[in-house]
Amino acid sequence: MVKVLFIAGGGRTGSTTLHNVLGQVDGLAAVGELRYISGRGVLNNQLCGCGVPFAECPFWREVMQQAFGGVDAAFAREMLAHTESFRIRNLPLVAFEPTRRRELDRLTGYRERLARLYAAIHAVSGCRVIVDSSKNPSYGYVLRHVDGVEPHVLHFVRDAPPVAHSWGRHKEFEPGVPMARKGPAAAALQWLARNATAELFLGERGTPRMRLRSEDLMQRPRDHVESIVRKGRRGRGRVALHRPARGAPRRTEPLRVRQQRPLPPRAGRAAPRRQLAAADASRRPAAGRSDHAAAAPTVRLHVRPPLAPAPRRHNRRAPWLR
Repeated sequence: MVKVLFIAGGGRTGSTTLHNVLGQVDGLAAVGELRYISGRGVLNNQLCGCGVPFAECPFWREVMQQAFGGVDAAFAREMLAHTESFRIRNLPLVAFEPTRRRELDRLTGYRERLARLYAAIHAVSGCRVIVDSSKNPSYGYVLRHVDGVEPHVLHFVRDAPPVAHSWGRHKEFEPGVPMARKGPAAAALQWLARNATAELFLGERGTPRMRLRSEDLMQRPRDHVESIVRKGRRGRGRVALHRPARGAPRRTEPLRVRQQRPLPPRAGRAAPRRQLAAADASRRPAAGRSDHAAAAPTVRLHVRPPLAPAPRRHNRRAPWLR
């Protein structure tokens, strides 16, 4: 049985940082977002976490060879079509037994291929647990019905306002490959849909599940990472937080987390009313190295203490606003 730690939730939550940190734990293999391995990995040949294109990565070449005897564009397009055929809008159908059985029967071949993929990753990496940060609840539901896979769901949640702000910013998967951007309304709808369906459909049939807020992780990263590992292992030895991520289908360098003291408020500017956590991770690949154990950048966590709220002001011309 292949144990998989599935990170569920919405996009722009900081799950990449959590994924990279978990990839350093002894016995865990962080492999990125496996839901998109056919499109972003095989078809688009985007960079692996080791810094080389997906098709040139020795880890993924060995995995694909062991799982499928090698893959081509036609096979990848077929896998991608199966992946996109079951999305969040299909999840309400599984609430009823006839339609649930019909959907699972339709995805039988796809589930068998996923079983071979995860088994190959487990064999090649030699890990105890695979960390999959796909996040999409529909993919997580399919994963729960894959033979030979034991999923453990980690519902990772971030407050909606910073998620909407992040969706409006320009980001890139790699130089020249921009990520999608969303307006506030679209970001809010996706945040609501993904978190609601993760709560409703990923905890059935006794699937182990825990919830973690991104803001809590930024406050006490080591405590929460150790809690995740303990719940995933349950009596399998001590926790060691020192292993680099290996073979992720997107750029996910290993990280070193260092917590700093609270910073004083800036002079001449009003301090925020509540605590803010900001992570600054520089992505500098090690010069002359292409292996998976490249030098790790550092995540610095800055926590600003709350101050007294600003005095309330009233508009005399609008008494109904008082």
